[in-house]
Amino acid sequence: MDKKNLGKTMRIAMLVVMLLVLQAAVTSSCSGNGEGSLKGVGAVIENTRTIAEGFYAFKPPVTYDILDIEVDKSGVLYIAEKDKVLRISSKKQGHEEPVTGLGYCQNILAANERILLVDQSDEKKMLKIYNTKGTLLGNFEIEAFRIIKMQSLDDKGKTIALLIHDEDRNNKIILLDTENGEITSLDYTNVRLFCTFGKDKICVITPGSPYTLEIYDTANDKVINSVNLSTGVFPDIAYNEKSKTLYCLSSSDIGSEIGTIDLETGTVR
Repeated sequence: MDKKNLGKTMRIAMLVVMLLVLQAAVTSSCSGNGEGSLKGVGAVIENTRTIAEGFYAFKPPVTYDILDIEVDKSGVLYIAEKDKVLRISSKKQGHEEPVTGLGYCQNILAANERILLVDQSDEKKMLKIYNTKGTLLGNFEIEAFRIIKMQSLDDKGKTIALLIHDEDRNNKIILLDTENGEITSLDYTNVRLFCTFGKDKICVITPGSPYTLEIYDTANDKVINSVNLSTGVFPDIAYNEKSKTLYCLSSSDIGSEIGTIDLETGTVR
């Protein structure tokens, strides 16, 4: 395995652990019986192990590889695995495969009782929308060389933001309306990273000396915050709206670490 794919695999594996910890925490708080809920998670997959007091990690039953993951509001884990989607819940024994027969599924979202995924082939990149039973509700073609990341701008999954590598090898962000298929290109042509930043807003990092972080309001078409970063070398970012915290995944000699970005000063900790 080359260094690029190894790094990607390590990042995805780390995110799986993070999201499974979140899933366990959400399930525990909702059920009022943490021990019983966590036993439910452990009963689903073999080789469950304790990673901290009260939290568990396990290996999902994938055949090929974990290409993307998503946890919905109820704590259900979705895994994009090349030709199918896996669904794992602590409330059910085993796993489900609500969507099968895909070409190459690399990106997935779950919102408003729907599963949104990108099925990529050599010829076409299609955004497909399914209900939770696996019935295809609609699909839209996306013109791109590669789709790197996608996130929803709202909790209904109506508007999707996608970071794409276009035919000219530029990284840019497009917005897709999943109701009518309308696509809007944002005025960014050299994007390093992005994530959603609450409803209708995105956080964008562009390279330079130094790297720049901007908060862009898509509804009003304007930048509402901009700051230079102390460093811009990390694989991914994610925003927690509840805690108002922007996280970054960074790599060091001892492995991968989760840090935070100060939105006022641009300091990465």
